[in-house]
Amino acid sequence: MERTARSASFSVLSFATLSICIAAQAARADSYCATHFTKLVQRVACLRQQANPPAPGTGNAPVPAPSNGSAPLTAHVSNFQSAVDDLPATGGTITLACGSYGPVTINKSNVTVTGSGNCTVITAPASGSSGIVTVTGAASHTVVSHLQILGQAMDETTTQRCVYLTGGSTATTVEDVRFGGTTSSNGCNIQIHSDPTSSLNVITNNTLTQAIGTATTGYGMLIETSNSNVISHNVSIQTATQGRHHIYLSAGASSNVVMNNQLSGGASDQIVIYALDSQPSGQYNLIENNVLTGMSNGPGAEAAIHICQNATFNHLIGNTVLDAAVAGIEIEASAIQGESHADSNYVERNQVYFAGQFGILILGSSATTIRGNTVYEASQASSGVYAGIDVSSDSEYAQANDNKVIGNTSYGWTMQRCGLQIDSGAPQPSATVVTENRFGVGVIGMAFDNGGKGTVIGPNNLNYQNSDPPQP
Repeated sequence: MERTARSASFSVLSFATLSICIAAQAARADSYCATHFTKLVQRVACLRQQANPPAPGTGNAPVPAPSNGSAPLTAHVSNFQSAVDDLPATGGTITLACGSYGPVTINKSNVTVTGSGNCTVITAPASGSSGIVTVTGAASHTVVSHLQILGQAMDETTTQRCVYLTGGSTATTVEDVRFGGTTSSNGCNIQIHSDPTSSLNVITNNTLTQAIGTATTGYGMLIETSNSNVISHNVSIQTATQGRHHIYLSAGASSNVVMNNQLSGGASDQIVIYALDSQPSGQYNLIENNVLTGMSNGPGAEAAIHICQNATFNHLIGNTVLDAAVAGIEIEASAIQGESHADSNYVERNQVYFAGQFGILILGSSATTIRGNTVYEASQASSGVYAGIDVSSDSEYAQANDNKVIGNTSYGWTMQRCGLQIDSGAPQPSATVVTENRFGVGVIGMAFDNGGKGTVIGPNNLNYQNSDPPQP
């Protein structure tokens, strides 16, 4: 118990330290903070894993295998739930043998539910099922691992969650779980949902397929006003008809780490940080070393990685974006008078290849740093229309000011309009710093199209060429 308590407090203090580190933004702080963040996240995950096994003698309740794996699911619901209910207040471990099991609610701490691999299936009908596995009642240090959770939602008339973290639950670990559906045409509307009452969760090494919905549902991982979560090493696969967003940090979710995930397909933006002005600001999130491929241009699609409106001090570092149907990365202000502008975010050392529109777009945001990124052959949707990197205002209420474009490489001569464009549309972006970049000549015959006002231009290579560019 002492080890568990120390681990939880370490996590809270560590994420607070990370927020201070990133917020400081000292002259040489960027690389230091990123390194510190990576090491610290690994340490937190390790400590959480060590903390989760229950102490000896706390009561283990193995669940026997169902007598018939094809028997009605309801035959095993009471067995599984009763096993959880019968654990002592100090928790324990439930081992699920191969077979099918119904939904469960976990409302006590230090409970581990582990399966026997893909042969262990937890499922429930979509109607009347808010969460197939629900962690609530202020439960802490819950573990769900080594099994399948399969939804049965067919469309967006339901809101079925495969895993629902709510009711003040903290430090839940969801690991080595396969999410999908009981057939190829169904699944969960939200595969993992951490709501505003839950925090400090670890979601790692899972495989997510068949998220149902493309307009109002279809979330892989919905992190809603939920802070200090670690989302790492997951594989999420969506299609143009199954899945809307892979990872959505919504309504002011802050101090989260999204790292080393592989995200493929989906009807809209793959990673999103978004909050309304009526909600807390989404701050100090780290999106690092993720690989995003093949997003579709579905309802509301803007960019593979999209930071929008009330979201500041977030870091996008070292991600790879391939074949996005629209923009690769977009930092977007609200164009409405008085609303927030997604200012002071950091886009560093990312690679964006073959984007349908812009590689990296600043739209109405200010004080954004675009540093050390590589963009190649953007504008795949229409040759010569979109620049590799673009800085634009969005309206008179969303003027792009004081942005920095430093040390980037942006080139492509077949599709990409130019390396960098500062749009001349009113109101003109002002005081953009452009220095130490390598820009290649694009389709329009220039490398840098400066339509800004008061642009501060340092030394740049405006004829960059690469004899061995990335291949589609």
